[in-house]
Amino acid sequence: MGFTLDFCLGEATGQTFSLLEKYNERLCNVQLSNRAHRPFSSETPSLSALMKALSDYGYAGPITLELSRKCTTEQILKTKSVLERILIAEGKL
Repeated sequence: MGFTLDFCLGEATGQTFSLLEKYNERLCNVQLSNRAHRPFSSETPSLSALMKALSDYGYAGPITLELSRKCTTEQILKTKSVLERILIAEGKL
C-alpha cells in the first residue's frame, strides 16, 4: 500500500521527517500545503529541507499542492515559482 506524505499535517505534529524516514519506500505522493492552505510566498527552511530529503531518498513521484479555492492565479504561480527555485537549487529541475 502506498503512502501520501501530507506536509501540513507532518509539520503540525512535528513528524514530517520521521514519517518520511519510516515510509519513504512506500511514498507515492507528497501533498504540500500550509496550515491555512494559503500559497507559499517564500522559501521556508522546512520546505527546503523536505525537498532535499525527498531528493536524498530518490523520490521522483508527484508533488501536489493543496491550496484554498480563494487563491488567485497570481498566488498559485508564486507558489509554483517558490517550489521551482527549491528544485533548481537541488538540481532536480
